[in-house]
Amino acid sequence: MSILKLVRTLQNYGPFGRDATESIQQWLMRVTRRPHERDFQALRFCPADALFVDVGANHGQSILSISLVAPAATVVAFEPNRRLAAQVATRWGRNPRVTVHAVGLSDAALSLPLYVPSYRGHEYDGLASFDRQEAVEWLTAEALYGFRPEQVTLAAVPCELRPLDSFTFASPPYLMKIDAQGHEYKVLAGGRRTIDTVRPVLLIEGSWRDPAIAPCLGSFGYCRYEFDGGRTFVRVDNAAPSEALNSFFLTEDRRNEMIRRGAMFQ
Repeated sequence: MSILKLVRTLQNYGPFGRDATESIQQWLMRVTRRPHERDFQALRFCPADALFVDVGANHGQSILSISLVAPAATVVAFEPNRRLAAQVATRWGRNPRVTVHAVGLSDAALSLPLYVPSYRGHEYDGLASFDRQEAVEWLTAEALYGFRPEQVTLAAVPCELRPLDSFTFASPPYLMKIDAQGHEYKVLAGGRRTIDTVRPVLLIEGSWRDPAIAPCLGSFGYCRYEFDGGRTFVRVDNAAPSEALNSFFLTEDRRNEMIRRGAMFQ
């Protein structure tokens, strides 16, 4: 029996909603001083006062992870779900180094429905996607015990999207984390000028699932790496499938900078 699968299943039958669960998880992160994903430990090899861009802020778990590993950093976050964006903005409202935009990023300025799945009334906003199929495909018998497909519902939340290149930043972004549930390529396409000019470190979830991402980033001189959670980055093919949750994409200049700060590369 999978413990993680059991916990996920029990959550749908317990008294706590997704918001309460996220609040508990973030409280534990603060107490243990550990980021929600080990890849965020790599931020130790970025400048202490760097500007990080968080694309897909969700409940703010990435913002908290950044603040734990790089407390002097500045964060500009984008979250298309206005309800979540408002919650994150309220939570971080007293921190002048955090800015939250209640918009999503894409390759053009437009309005789209964001599909937010729920199971037995428990919202899985972390799986929300602009692709209807993408929003529901994770909720299966593989993820939940006793799964019943008729218990899955979808809410279409109106959202505004803008290209990354339409935003002005106080300083050049050093790292961009992109978790957009299948919308990652369009985020990159809307930021071509920024990427070409700044060459930020890119932390992308599931990059290999979209065949357009590898050639796009390869054209800018990016190579893909996976991080071991300590200090080592391992080079992998830009388009190769992987069991790793995230991939780092770095240009040679950024790679050399991180080596000077103590990172190792294979």
